[in-house]
Amino acid sequence: LHWLTCAWSFLGMMALAAEQETWLRTYAIRTAQDIDSFGIVDVYTIAMYFNAMTITGVGYGDVNPTGLLELNLSTLTMFVMGFVWAWVLATIIQVVNNLDAFATHFQKVNDEMNAVMESRNLGQALRTRSRKHLHEAYLVQRHRHEQNAIRTLSIGLQGEIAIESGADRVCNCVWYLRDVDPEVLVELVNYLFADMYSPGEFVISKQSVAVIRRGSC
Repeated sequence: LHWLTCAWSFLGMMALAAEQETWLRTYAIRTAQDIDSFGIVDVYTIAMYFNAMTITGVGYGDVNPTGLLELNLSTLTMFVMGFVWAWVLATIIQVVNNLDAFATHFQKVNDEMNAVMESRNLGQALRTRSRKHLHEAYLVQRHRHEQNAIRTLSIGLQGEIAIESGADRVCNCVWYLRDVDPEVLVELVNYLFADMYSPGEFVISKQSVAVIRRGSC
């Protein structure tokens, strides 16, 4: 935007150095001002005003290009401003999406699952159960997603975060893990992970202990 404004200012300043018909002289006549009274800052401000109108698509029409050179520069300005505006919108969209990266990822997973169910021609009952499972597993999947960031910390800090998040209450559900030393608890909670099963599924894991937070045995 600055460099385009400088280019327009240069063409406008040519009107001050020679008797040429430029956009600045046309603007001065239209506004009944003396062109010799325009300083460099004034010309730059008017040029910036024109480029701002171009990028926003407002186009009041009080500043117009004059001559073939200015028409070519005006066309170039429109294309450049179009790309700038597209870049601004893309940046805003990216920032909004990154406000909750997991929500964007979860929506993508749902879209992919819908595509899978459609391509494999699954029955309506199975589709409903699969969608319900994904919806119910939102918090579990978010917990797993957050673990990737937590793992960048030290083991001790990971344990303390897990305890602050309620992992100690999970350990208290197992009789031989109740009231263990804090140092042991910090190490222990690092081995806990959330999982979710659909109704009617069997939880079979001979090498681990499952604590049911919601559901029935």
